[in-house]
Amino acid sequence: MRHALICVLSLFVYGIAYGQTFTESFVACGKSYTAICEQKEGNSIKVTIKDGMDDSINSGFTVSTDDLDVFASAFKRAFMALRTPPDTDCNAGEQSRVQAYARNLFIHFKASLDTGSFDLQAATFRVKDSLYVYAKTCDTCRYHRSANKYRILMVKVEINQGYIENIKAYVSINGKTFYYTNNYGIGISSKTNFDNFSNIKLFEIYSSPYSRDTGRIHYYIMLNNLIDYDFDLAVDRRDYSPKNISFTLNGGESIKLFKEETKKLFEAHIFTDFIGLSDNKPNGLVQTEVSKKINLNTVQFQSGRLLYKAFKSYGFLQYVEPIVSISKLEQHNKHLILGDLDSIRLNPGATDTSTFSHRKHRYATPLDLYQYQSFSGGLNANILFLSNHDLKYTFFLNAGARLGITQVRDSGTTINNGVITKTGLSSEYSVNTLQFYPEAIINFLPEERFSLSLSQRFVYMGVFSSAVQSVTFDKNDPAKVYAKGHQWLTISELLVTIQVNDNSKLFGRLRFNGELSNLQNNFAQVQVGYSVYILGNSKK
Repeated sequence: MRHALICVLSLFVYGIAYGQTFTESFVACGKSYTAICEQKEGNSIKVTIKDGMDDSINSGFTVSTDDLDVFASAFKRAFMALRTPPDTDCNAGEQSRVQAYARNLFIHFKASLDTGSFDLQAATFRVKDSLYVYAKTCDTCRYHRSANKYRILMVKVEINQGYIENIKAYVSINGKTFYYTNNYGIGISSKTNFDNFSNIKLFEIYSSPYSRDTGRIHYYIMLNNLIDYDFDLAVDRRDYSPKNISFTLNGGESIKLFKEETKKLFEAHIFTDFIGLSDNKPNGLVQTEVSKKINLNTVQFQSGRLLYKAFKSYGFLQYVEPIVSISKLEQHNKHLILGDLDSIRLNPGATDTSTFSHRKHRYATPLDLYQYQSFSGGLNANILFLSNHDLKYTFFLNAGARLGITQVRDSGTTINNGVITKTGLSSEYSVNTLQFYPEAIINFLPEERFSLSLSQRFVYMGVFSSAVQSVTFDKNDPAKVYAKGHQWLTISELLVTIQVNDNSKLFGRLRFNGELSNLQNNFAQVQVGYSVYILGNSKK
């Protein structure tokens, strides 16, 4: 069983395909050119710019970055190296357009690595060149719209899981730069989200929705005056959000956004259990979980003044999440050994055996069935969502339902003169359970490489079997057994996630599982794990 840990960790090997190229033509400074991008080892990109009329005239560079502006600056320098001075056709405006093109080239190249084509374009994200600003001079004053529009210098955007999680706009007002940002995630997965842009305010960084009079002017801008999100249509597409991405655009620029590549649609989390490494422990050496969040109502509302410091936004029915879990793939402990109910009938002690079904001769506790279950599948649905970017947390109140399947082994017995004898024969079959639960999850995200999640689930577990009696033990007298067709379980979890790179995560997980009415009946799990995309390197 110690080999299991080695086997699991050996699976954490991945390869990156190098040498992928992307070619695109463009026109700048009155001439046509070809840009060729090639992925090199690690994060390096080799770029070659060729004259459209003469391939022998070329310039190139290699850069290792995920920063749009760093790439664009290097591209402009290489482009200008192709030009022969004095270059009257390449004025400052043309050079600025070259740099803007380079930003789009970078995004297109990255998208081509992921999808292999542009068939999965999600939208075009545009930043306007100017907008109106709203201002007030005191706490009791009303905001008033400016008479003139002001120039948008730059916008930085982070899109994550169907939301604009962060957006920062740089606006020039009378020669001074002001920064405007969002206070909560802005949904971009539905048409309702886009209609709501006209209601979303981005406050100047020293202002807030509930600003107090500090002797300074308070500002905000409207999201629909800042950006356009021109979503693309496709057959059966109902979610218009792109894959996770961050980017920077200057005022008046646009960028094409793409859907997540097919191979990343379904991510499996594979865990190994340290406690289960011992032969006599049944927790499951390998546990594989596959889930997929499906956005539903990606609308968040700004909290009221009294609750604003605790949580800045709230929402309802944000998503549903199908989930499947497969465990106990090791060669030992695949089956739960059932208890002998006839032994209790013959020697009941303080147990009232009249509550047991006369047709059933074996027993198990709901917790045992949960601990040994080899398969569970069902659905989680979000009920309530709270968020505060400043406190770095999100909170989910969910409800869920699952089907659980446990493989059991029934050792045959005979009763002669009040003595139970094992026949040496056994049968194997499965016991099904239905599980319903509320669940509370709080996620802390201090930075992009590390997160911490705490969750609490109360599982109402019903056992459905014509052969197995569901029982529980008295917490003060373990020899006393009660028939109980259902049981409340409590499951407490701490999960640590480390983002190794764009394609890989490592996990550490602690779980305490017990009967809610008798916590002395419990088991713990100490697990490590990693993520893998189950569709592999499929491109389509």
